Amino acid sequence: TYTFPANFMFVASMNPCPCGYYGSTLKTCTCTPNQIHTYLSKISGPLLDRIDIQLEVQTIKYVDLANFSQEEDSFTIRKRVNQARQIQLKRYKNSHIHSNSELSAKNLKEACELSTECNKIMQNAFEKLNLSARAYSRVLKVARTIADLDGSERIMTDHIAEAIQYRCLDKFIKYMDVDLNSLEEKFRNLNVYLGINIDEINLAKEKVKTEYINNSYNPLIPIIKSSIKQRITY
Repeated sequence: TYTFPANFMFVASMNPCPCGYYGSTLKTCTCTPNQIHTYLSKISGPLLDRIDIQLEVQTIKYVDLANFSQEEDSFTIRKRVNQARQIQLKRYKNSHIHSNSELSAKNLKEACELSTECNKIMQNAFEKLNLSARAYSRVLKVARTIADLDGSERIMTDHIAEAIQYRCLDKFIKYMDVDLNSLEEKFRNLNVYLGINIDEINLAKEKVKTEYINNSYNPLIPIIKSSIKQRITY
């Protein structure tokens, strides 16, 4: 039996849905909520847990492509990354690891101690996004790295908040799986008291599943407004 080194960086990309425009600010997605859910579900939870950074990349606008303003150059970025690497090498000089990604559960508590404020943010994300223990540790490692890039000895609230933002697929899948039982009951009540057509309810339910990801859509408001408008008109 031969054992080979397998220390590598995994980088992958995917569309957010079959048509590729779910969440786009420029084009309308033509997929149904079920199609989006099925598509995103192709990535298993255990695999998703092991992807430290998940980013949503929007379509580039022409004005951005034609913008020749000076951005941060590679030399400056490389310098900051090397400084962060030196910080980590110094931190782990008496251990068998060399970077934050190699932190074990025991090392994690020592290197990623959180303040009360950071703990509150982390707990809120853990419960709202239904994160696993592995995803929790990944967020802490990323937050520790962000703090190192910032030259900060401790993990601050903005570091932990930024690290949580890099779990966008967790957020997508969490809200696509939202339990609609309570909404079903509200829809039934509206049907009884306002006489709303069942087809309108079904369309609204589809819209709920599509827009619930933003965690800001109230499905009852447009239905009630539409019903009141019909009563006034007819």
